[in-house]
Formats: sequence, structure tokens, C-alpha cells
Amino acid sequence: MAENIEYAPIPSAEGTWDIPSSEKLAKSAVVGKVLAELGNHDPDIVVITADLKFSNRTVDFEVAHPDRFINVGISEQHMVTMAAGMATYGYKPYVATFASFVGLLAAEQMRTDLAYPGLPVRIVAHHAGISLGFYGTSHPLDGIEATVIDAHTVRPFDSSTIAESAGRSGRLLVAEEHNVVGGVATACAEALVEHGLANVKLERIGMPADEYALIGPPTHLYRHYELDATGIEKRARKLAAG
Repeated sequence: MAENIEYAPIPSAEGTWDIPSSEKLAKSAVVGKVLAELGNHDPDIVVITADLKFSNRTVDFEVAHPDRFINVGISEQHMVTMAAGMATYGYKPYVATFASFVGLLAAEQMRTDLAYPGLPVRIVAHHAGISLGFYGTSHPLDGIEATVIDAHTVRPFDSSTIAESAGRSGRLLVAEEHNVVGGVATACAEALVEHGLANVKLERIGMPADEYALIGPPTHLYRHYELDATGIEKRARKLAAG
């Protein structure tokens, strides 16, 4: 079913986009503003989405550059292949849809049409995991001195930073909205071994191996999997005391 929810575009921030101005916006609103600003300076940028322009706020790019915005409807595979074709003609496409859609439905197109020929297509994969449609809060771990590292990608992976920090403390807590196998925790374990730090105590928080995530309100799921602030603090204290 096509989206039928109408939202007024968020008013543009004064001047050029920058980090301070983006912090005043909800995370879901930033991508459209950033792309619109990039489009002001690069006429080759085009944005394509699969019926989710309000969910991912690419509607803001559409408002600014309607002639360079394409809504392909519910056809994620076609969207990726279309972007590949446009890239061969010099355009710089950004495609945007739910992470689960592009990762599952368009995996072959990303591999064959984008990765093999090395085409400059950017993929905005949003609303991943159990955070779909929910934006939570966190609080500091009182009484625990910790270094927080945002391991935002597993390839490339900053194994040196992980190893350096974990080597100093002798402990590493990994919290990821993902299966505890084959994700950030696994990449961290490999980094420790490769740097001769197999003695570092590693604790993982995430979805249990060989299980699908439960279905329910995100607040309940975060609490169930100990991915909320209370759960992370509990596991951090246990690791620190061990």
C-alpha cells in the first residue's frame, strides 16, 4: 500500500547545513535536509526512494529539487538497478528505503549491478532492527569510567581503535541491535585476537544466536534484550566486577 500520510516539509535551517544545525533535528529528518543541501552544490545528485519519502524525509529533497527526485513505488530491486543505470551516465544516485527491504530484497542487485562494476551509488538504509519507528533515550553509566566507541561499520572496521581501547581496560562490552554472531561483536573478537589481546574479557549484548527477534513494542524489546540503558548498565557493571 502506498504511503498516504501527509507531512509538511520541515522548514530549512538558516544558511548552510552543518552539524550544529542537524543536531536540532530528529535523526529521521536529517537525511532529506543533508541531501537537499548537497544537491544545491552538485547538479548530478539524484534521489530515488521506494514509496517511503515521508518515512525517510527524502520529501525534503523532492521539495528542493523536484526534477531530480524519483519515487519508484514498491519496487526496491528496480530502484537499485535504475540507480546503477543512472550512475553509468554520470549521475550520483542516492537510494533510500528500509534497511530490511534493501538488504534482503535487493541483495542481488547491489552485488551484481553496483558492487561488481564499482558504480558510485549511495544506499540510505534506514529504520533498521527493532528500532523501527521508535527513537529512544539513554543515560550515562553512573560510577563506571568507560570509553564509548561508535563502530558504525563492520567493513571497513576500525580494529586498531577497538584493540587499543580494550587493551588498556582489559574489558570490552559490545551492544548491537543485531545477532550476537556475525556482527560487530564478532568483528571485535577477531580484532582482539589479531592484535594479541585474546585475554581481554568480551561481553556481548544483542539478539541470541539462531533466534529471530520477538515481535512487540520497541520499548519492550529493548528491555527484553537488555539493549536499553538499564540493561547495558547492568551488563557493564557485571563485566567491570568480573
